[in-house]
Amino acid sequence: MPALANGQHTVYVQTKDNGMADASGVSPLLVDFTITGASPLVGSHQGGTKIKIAGTGFGDCSNVVFNVGSEHTCVVDEGGCTSTEVSCTVTKTATMHRIQNTGRHFKFGPGYVWEPATLIVRPGDEVRWSWNLPVPQEGTGIAVHSTSSASTNEYDGMGFNSQTKSSKGNL
Repeated sequence: MPALANGQHTVYVQTKDNGMADASGVSPLLVDFTITGASPLVGSHQGGTKIKIAGTGFGDCSNVVFNVGSEHTCVVDEGGCTSTEVSCTVTKTATMHRIQNTGRHFKFGPGYVWEPATLIVRPGDEVRWSWNLPVPQEGTGIAVHSTSSASTNEYDGMGFNSQTKSSKGNL
């Protein structure tokens, strides 16, 4: 069922091959879901904050999910739900970042610049590099690894490492 605003909604029944069915005997669907407050209003970006949410229409909370911004979800605590109050714990939703060599370098041409060029990664996020050199030549390739600073291209021996250079790959 799609998300619905508060209020009464007429029920329509559509059959797979025969159009619309007669739903005149079906009562309208009543949606009554309102949030009137939450406490606390701030917490750790890592998640773990326990929140109390007040409102109406929570029911048994078996189908209720609270999104806290775009990167967090509030998971209802066991036994933490009435029709007017919910206790839940905020969890961070991991973000999958994708980086590709689709940019164009002024000297070497296409395939030698990462896009996006910069990225904000938070704990729990994942990063996936994908590369494919458009015109691979002998002795060329890409390796992805951590470095000690932006001014070097040598592997620092401590972080991620795709190992050997290749004209196509993922990490």
